[in-house]
Amino acid sequence: MNEWLPEIDNWRQAGDSVVIATVVRVQGSAPRPVGARLAVNQRGEMAGSVSGGCVESAVVIAAMDVLEGSNARLEHFGISDEMAWDVGLSCGGVIDVWIEPLPAELDKARACQQAGKDVWLVTWLDGSGKHLVLAHGHWDDNGVVDFGGSQVYVERFSPAKQLIIFGAVHTAQPLSRYAQDLGYEVVIVDARKALATKERFPNVERILTLWPDEAYQHLTITPSTWIAILSHDPKFDEPAIAGALASDAAYIGTVGSRKTNADRRERLRETGMTEDQIARLHGPIGLNIGGKTPEEMAISILAEMIAISNGRDGGMLKSASGSIGGRAR
Repeated sequence: MNEWLPEIDNWRQAGDSVVIATVVRVQGSAPRPVGARLAVNQRGEMAGSVSGGCVESAVVIAAMDVLEGSNARLEHFGISDEMAWDVGLSCGGVIDVWIEPLPAELDKARACQQAGKDVWLVTWLDGSGKHLVLAHGHWDDNGVVDFGGSQVYVERFSPAKQLIIFGAVHTAQPLSRYAQDLGYEVVIVDARKALATKERFPNVERILTLWPDEAYQHLTITPSTWIAILSHDPKFDEPAIAGALASDAAYIGTVGSRKTNADRRERLRETGMTEDQIARLHGPIGLNIGGKTPEEMAISILAEMIAISNGRDGGMLKSASGSIGGRAR
């Protein structure tokens, strides 16, 4: 949900004033979750989104008013609104959007995040312009809470997710591209220099032409790290798996058939790995969507990662109950 950040950085370098609108509360079904943002500069240019289009025009009008000196404000949009026919949410939901000048504390929170620290940005929703960056917080999710007798919006800024791909194979190419679109910092690891090249992976953050055991000496793996082991060669895969299981990685996915992965698990038991360690492996990697092309397999892998990140099993939405991706069913 940070697609707006590069654009506002460009605006600020050009000397533009910026107002941000943040979805702080969602009731019912809505196209964008809590934390979604729309940034607006004094020329009315936009970056990001708070609703996928259905209330953007009204938010921009309010943002321009704030840019001209009006107080920060909380705007309420939904089908019960008297403006429903003009800006109501066709999906039937209600959202609250906080609109304010870009706060300096946002830069502080981003700097902490980029330094690998987990922090919370607290915004008072009373028009006072008060913000606070906390190094410790007990909130798991973004949202509006009572804090010291005041209504505040709390937002967690966690270190960027990292995806380490072992094996510079064909599937790794679309997987690296799609993962970057989702905000992952991507590292490619493969000792085969003919495969692990900038020409094949032009936009990834790092390429390590090393064997897995060597590569781990140059990698920092945290609970924000996701690992996909794709090389399909035991002399690459198994050292990569051993290193991954010794780490705090959030996810470890391995290619191969069910039989290959069953045999692999048995070999890991023989080396002394515990059942709890082996259970961390997601292999065969990905969701069962029948993917055959590298692009389809990359989507399958990322779909499983997203499902795990959100505590879901990856089933079809028509069979789901409860909330769906932050939206009510």
